[in-house]
Amino acid sequence: MALTSSFTLMKELDKINEEYDHKDDFLGVDILTFTNKVDSVRGSMLSNMLQQSVCIKSSEPPRVFTRYENSVGKYSSSYLENDDSKYSEVGWKKGKEEIAHPKKIVAIIPKYEFSNNYYLMVLKDTVTNEYSIKERKIAEKLTESYCYLYENDVIDSYEVGDIIPPHETLFHSTNFDDAMNYGFGMNIPACYMINNDTIEDAVEISDDLAEEMADNYLHEVEVNINTNDLLINLYGDKKHYKCFPDINEETCGKVLLARRRINYDNALFDLKDEQLMNINYNGDKVFYCSGKLVDVDIFCNVDIETLKENRYNEQIVKYIEYQNKYYEKIKKVLGKLINSGKKCTDDLTYLYRRACDFTDPDIRFRNDKTDFDHIIIRFRILENCPLHIGSKLAGR
Repeated sequence: MALTSSFTLMKELDKINEEYDHKDDFLGVDILTFTNKVDSVRGSMLSNMLQQSVCIKSSEPPRVFTRYENSVGKYSSSYLENDDSKYSEVGWKKGKEEIAHPKKIVAIIPKYEFSNNYYLMVLKDTVTNEYSIKERKIAEKLTESYCYLYENDVIDSYEVGDIIPPHETLFHSTNFDDAMNYGFGMNIPACYMINNDTIEDAVEISDDLAEEMADNYLHEVEVNINTNDLLINLYGDKKHYKCFPDINEETCGKVLLARRRINYDNALFDLKDEQLMNINYNGDKVFYCSGKLVDVDIFCNVDIETLKENRYNEQIVKYIEYQNKYYEKIKKVLGKLINSGKKCTDDLTYLYRRACDFTDPDIRFRNDKTDFDHIIIRFRILENCPLHIGSKLAGR
């Protein structure tokens, strides 16, 4: 498809098809689309490939529908509609229309003041006066590091005090278009041709298509920092100590950060400003991951004032303060609703209790059922992966 001759051949085919009554049959679209016109072996291959498919960032609804795409997409968990029938037993008995109510936005709580990657929306049902919460996320993590991205334009357009109408789709994965038509692939112009690069079932694609059909991975990297550890100044300078990329920044190549164990015999050399800006591969523990940092969770069993005494913790302290403000605001807003006797969903009540625990200085975090003395940081990195040599494509 990357060759000029390929597009020339496609233009000639289009001219021929203008005079052909059954254009789809002539192009062979039906061969890979409808079960009554597909070879049983290729039908089995298609079924197996679907189980291994990934969610690409530019998915499109098929131009030739088989009438099952939207039926499958209807039951997907990758979108959120303002409709309580999904969560209410009454909704299944009385019907979808009777249980869907407008909701008023009473609060929006961002996790980071400088980014809307993650925030919490508190809603009030205008009919039942029940309060609920919806979390805005950039992506949904699946098995291992697989994920799908969310399209959040609708939920981002609302402000506090706005009314969300019934059946409004607040966000959805990139497998849906604006009209909520479902697709798990792309409509690609293709042609058969004699080419040494396409032997043994290989396919040649353009660079643009490789980018459009990229998929994403959401990596979670957990870093344990003991009392005798420090993170080196990999992203900073002599004036600013910066251990890892900030939110929405890319990693330094494939290196997320590096942890150095303090050796007091070599401390005068290892802790020099110049040495702290370079990785010592003989002794440092390097954490590898490439992509854009989208979220950070910090579990700290040390008083924050103690951390401020050490310049090596400058960036860590900044994100602990962001996190504490987030949970303090959650505790304040949700606690006011619960303590006043308002009707609240179970999710809202659970999050309030979690926020209370998170901000309680007497509660210590545990990892794998054991206490830890210092800090555990959990990073979420979003990696964009275009098609490359070795990627597998399958006809629908």
